[in-house]
Amino acid sequence: MTAKSNSVEYEDLGEEFIRAVARFHRLSMKKAWIVLSKGHFVALHIIYKATSGAKHCDGVSVSAIAERMQTSLPGLSRMLRMLEQQGLIERFSDPVDRRNTLVNLTEEGQKRHRHAAALATEYIELMTDELSADRMHALIRTLDECSDAMGHALEAMRERHPELRDITCPMEDNVRDRRSRRHRRE
Repeated sequence: MTAKSNSVEYEDLGEEFIRAVARFHRLSMKKAWIVLSKGHFVALHIIYKATSGAKHCDGVSVSAIAERMQTSLPGLSRMLRMLEQQGLIERFSDPVDRRNTLVNLTEEGQKRHRHAAALATEYIELMTDELSADRMHALIRTLDECSDAMGHALEAMRERHPELRDITCPMEDNVRDRRSRRHRRE
């Protein structure tokens, strides 16, 4: 294969990849979040997981939520303000360390979370009916591998092109987090 045909093949692969990712993005869970936006659901779910079942839990810290969501504190603060205005969460000072803010779900927040979680579960069950659990696990592994490869490619591009060195991407944090979780499991 010549260098020129190799280049054309990579160009075609690139176009197919971009088209597939765009289609996946349009068809993903976005359509399942009828009762809450995806970001709001994720925030409520993190709060729910951190506070449910605990014998004594006064709430989850804003910084812990930001870390789990891999988002900035100012961005999360805006989202939490909206959730609070909707009556889905309550924020209060940590009685142990007044510098920290803790968050809990309200009764309405718990109700909306349960409803959205049920819809998400049904959505995933319907996908699994079509793809099977084994294929879904394979897809997840492939997507993780693809994200890792994209992160490595971005690192290599930064080494080759100095103008790209200051550009950051949340995907890189996801790749690092996945690697550290994988190492902890091993």
